[in-house]
Order: sequence, then C-alpha cells, then structure tokens
Amino acid sequence: MVNLPRFRKICFVIGISIVAAIGPFLSAWGGYDEGMEAYEKKDYETALKEWEPLAGQGENVEAQYMLGKMYFKGEGVPQDFAEAAMWIRKAAEHGNPEAQNDLGKMYMVGRGVPLDHMFAHMWFDLAVIHGKTSAIRSRDFVRKLMAGKIIKRAQRYTKEWLKKHKKK
Repeated sequence: MVNLPRFRKICFVIGISIVAAIGPFLSAWGGYDEGMEAYEKKDYETALKEWEPLAGQGENVEAQYMLGKMYFKGEGVPQDFAEAAMWIRKAAEHGNPEAQNDLGKMYMVGRGVPLDHMFAHMWFDLAVIHGKTSAIRSRDFVRKLMAGKIIKRAQRYTKEWLKKHKKK
C-alpha cells in the first residue's frame, strides 16, 4: 500500500528541485515589455537582461533594435557603434522601419558602418516603404550627394531587398 503523505512529500521535493534546476533558464525568456519598462526607468541593466536573450535568439525584432540603440547611445553598455550597427541591421533586415531609418543614418555618416550613400539611400527607401515617412527627408538629402547611376543602383538594391524579403 502507498503511503500517501510520504508520496506527496516526495513529489513536492522533486517539483521544487525541477523548478530550482530550470529557473535560471526560464529567466532567459523574460519579456520585451519588462525590458521596456526597465529601459524607461533608466534601469539599463535589467533591460539588457530581458532583451539580450530575446534578441540573440532572433525571437524579438524590437529587442534587437533596442539593444542597438543602447549600444549606439552607450546606455548601460560601453558605447560601441559597430555593435549597435550589428543589432540595428538585424532588426532592419526583419523589416523594422525605425531600424531601417537608423541604419540609413549610420551609413549616411559612416558611424558603425562604412560611409556609403548608396546603402543609406536604400535603407531610407525601405524605411519609407515600411511606413517611416520621416525618412523621406533623409533619403532626399542623401540623394543630393549621389550621382544618377548610384541612385539607380540604390533603387535596384531596394527592389531586390523587397523581392528577397517578400512575405509569403
């Protein structure tokens, strides 16, 4: 015959052991919203803890973008334009218009990426197409610095990017 109180005690101990063992891994699945709440309070350490796992696993484009902003501004991390560009590019490649606009700005001035007006134009174009209308002014500004054939190449790259990233 089974001793029910003893069985319950054993199950409880096993349950607690499992939670203790996997608890650190569960924190890696923290939420984007918790990170944003911390970021808005300037608690950059907590924001970083929430967003890094999400961004690193490619699960949350917004987390990638926000990490890029943190590295760009040096908020809670050493300022690192190359690291910022890497995270912002990941978000831009997933169609985030804010990230596309910021990546365009980075290419326009050569911060974290090589100075390249053609790529700046392309990213500004994509930002506009994805709803970031304020990127029109930046795109038009950089266009004035470019030769006609380079503008055409930027437009071709924009079309190729859209074709490659077409949602199915």
